[in-house]
Amino acid sequence: MKDVNKVQSQLPHLIRVYAGVKESSQWLNLEEIAQVTKVNTHSVRRLVPMLHRLGVFERTGASHSFRYKVSDNSRGFKHRSALETAYKLLCI
Repeated sequence: MKDVNKVQSQLPHLIRVYAGVKESSQWLNLEEIAQVTKVNTHSVRRLVPMLHRLGVFERTGASHSFRYKVSDNSRGFKHRSALETAYKLLCI
C-alpha cells in the first residue's frame, strides 16, 4: 500500500514530465525538462530515467548529459497510452 501511495502522489509530476517532453520539438536534458514542466529537479531526475526504462522516452548522449524525447518505439506504447489518457482526463 505504501508504494501505491507513493506512485499516486507522483502521478501529476509524471504526467507533466511526459507532456512537457512530448510537446517539445527538441531533445531535452533533465534541467530543461524541469524548467519546461515546472517540476522540481529532484523529481525529474527520478522520473525521467524510469520513463526511459519503460520505453516511453528515447535517450541520446553521454551519461553526464543525456537528452530525452518521446519514443516512437512500440515497446513503450502501453505506458504512453496510459499517460496520454491520464493527461486528457486530468488536464494538468
